[in-house]
Amino acid sequence: MNFEQLKKRVERSEQVVDGRILQTRLSWSGLQTNWKEGWTPPRIIIVGALLGFISGKAQPARAMRHVGQFANPKMMQLVTSVAGLVASVQSSFAASKAQTAADTADDAATTADVAATTADAAAGGAAGGAAADASMSAARVAAGSTATMHPFDADRPRSDRSRPDPQWDRQPSPAEAATDLSER
Repeated sequence: MNFEQLKKRVERSEQVVDGRILQTRLSWSGLQTNWKEGWTPPRIIIVGALLGFISGKAQPARAMRHVGQFANPKMMQLVTSVAGLVASVQSSFAASKAQTAADTADDAATTADVAATTADAAAGGAAGGAAADASMSAARVAAGSTATMHPFDADRPRSDRSRPDPQWDRQPSPAEAATDLSER
């Protein structure tokens, strides 16, 4: 077997593994969905009643004596340290998600600033209100916002949304534009 045949064989094996990973993820998500949909309130009540009946018949006092043999101070120390470890991992995961969100907001602010500058250049000295409207719409499009509603539209009744948007006397700062877009 030469090198090219080995290389093709390895590439094929990698493709098979990638396919199996994809199948596993799809099966896992399907299982999660079915599991969550399967736990309806009547089923939860029935399972709770059955487990309560079984635990009552299992002589809980005797079972608690057996649990006491394993619940020594060293075991409790192990449980609390594992709980601390889990909390630490969860907080680091949340911090990484927050950092990702901050980076995304920063990118949106930069994109909105570039769009506003482009809109000003395109307006070519048009009236301030028209340039502000163009920069706001360009910032929405550049930041990937599909909503065309103005921030004040959420407060207005549905029938009153045909009213024109208010004219702004200045452009929003990049931070304001990014905040406006991230709140949608």
